[in-house]
Amino acid sequence: MMKSIKIFFLTSILLISIFLFVGCWNYREVDDINIVAGTAIDKGIHKEYMISIEILESSIGKESPTTSKLIVAEGESIFDAVRNAIAISGKKLYWSHNKILILSKEVAQEGITEVIDWFLRDVETRSDVYILVSKGTSAKEILEKKQKDEKIEQVVSFNLHDILVNQKVLSKAPNIQIWQLTNDIVDEGIMAIAPSVELAKVDHNDCPEILGTAFFKNDQLIGFLSENETKYLLFLRNQIKGGLLNLSPEDNKKNPTITFEIFDNKTKLQPVTKDKEIAMNINIDTHLAVGTIKGTKNYLTDKEIIQLEKDVADMIKTNCENLIKKMQSEYKADIFGFGAKIRAHKPAFWKYMGKNWENVFENLEVHINVNVGIINGSTTAKPLEVGD
Repeated sequence: MMKSIKIFFLTSILLISIFLFVGCWNYREVDDINIVAGTAIDKGIHKEYMISIEILESSIGKESPTTSKLIVAEGESIFDAVRNAIAISGKKLYWSHNKILILSKEVAQEGITEVIDWFLRDVETRSDVYILVSKGTSAKEILEKKQKDEKIEQVVSFNLHDILVNQKVLSKAPNIQIWQLTNDIVDEGIMAIAPSVELAKVDHNDCPEILGTAFFKNDQLIGFLSENETKYLLFLRNQIKGGLLNLSPEDNKKNPTITFEIFDNKTKLQPVTKDKEIAMNINIDTHLAVGTIKGTKNYLTDKEIIQLEKDVADMIKTNCENLIKKMQSEYKADIFGFGAKIRAHKPAFWKYMGKNWENVFENLEVHINVNVGIINGSTTAKPLEVGD
């Protein structure tokens, strides 16, 4: 009897579970939603913010390219603008596929905490969205520039996402997601950065190009770094994943003669204290491979390789020093994370001087040591020569 009762209850539970858990609780008909691919935020014309949302358009047939269109709305807050966009589109916005968030320079200069707050708080948005700052044009204009080549996917946000992901090996712009930007804004001893995007002429067409860095003080944009400066910023932040270095040896300064590919790099920051003074020791250890050599001189003998390693080390050191001095004297902005390193490894000292870090950073003594190894110097005995 007891055994029959247990079997009855187990059977009942299984039947109830089948009815309760069949299907997905969050299932939505595709026809009832607009799938968001990317977002751009500018200052509004009539209200505080203008939001441009790139949504995917359905297509018929396997060979049909993915297309998109923009929904544009304004609001007194980002949440208000998003709700107004729903009223315009007539469908609920589905945010899980949102890849990109572009902020205009004007929005970023006023402060981005309020803007990104909604993306962090809303249950349907993701914190791993890549963030960019538009330079020279509105954020909306970036999303409007589709490729004219029909073979290229006509979703600007997806193209920008792919560029950012693949650009890690180029080191021409940082690779930053919303959660990383937020952490750097909140954390002490480091200023936030983001990649910058602008329109550039390619085959007589304006196309989005991601180059350089936007940098912040607290949550406000205060300036941009060039593509070249960005490379050395990434060296100092230990975020170099690849890229090229061009060198003009001492015997030929007119044009870069040798191009190197960065294979790997490790940068170590070490704060050192003495009495009530502090300095930062930076050790950069990088390995390169020779890519191309102009001219007919053989730079790949053992003697020349040693000299090239010294020349490249001097070049990296000089560019890093110049960037640090620029940030110290012009902006007082520690985008390198020197303060964060001190806070982690010298907490007692940080407690003493952390509240005045901006002024301490301005006069911080920095010592840089660069070690370069060229790993394929003997692969080719000498440059190729073209005969008559």
